[in-house]
Amino acid sequence: SISGPQNAEARAWYLANHMPVLAYSSLGRGLFSGRVAPETFDQDVEQLDRAARTAYCHPVNRRRLERAGELARRYGVGVPQVALAYLLASPLDVFPLVGAASAEEYEQNLKAFDLALTAEEAAWLNLEREAL
Repeated sequence: SISGPQNAEARAWYLANHMPVLAYSSLGRGLFSGRVAPETFDQDVEQLDRAARTAYCHPVNRRRLERAGELARRYGVGVPQVALAYLLASPLDVFPLVGAASAEEYEQNLKAFDLALTAEEAAWLNLEREAL
């Protein structure tokens, strides 16, 4: 992983060297798939596998999910599109890898390319800003 404050130096290296980043859990193993709602978080996360619950279902990501939901409502898209747009807004050369359970999910995920988040929105989603 190159996420988190402890990996800032690694991200700087990737950026300086134009090294592609293949984001293999782009939707947090289902947490940002649209199947987990902030309002019913505790019940919804039970449908995720153990690895997802262990790696992604923490209070900090719950806050990110809430914020992704706010932006999704603002832009009339789903949480997955916001999550993917967040990755695409990175200054790094990020290539999100994502699975889809249906052709409809696949088509919806493609809409992330139509959503251009601002740097401020991306920072807010990542809890680096208190207000948007």
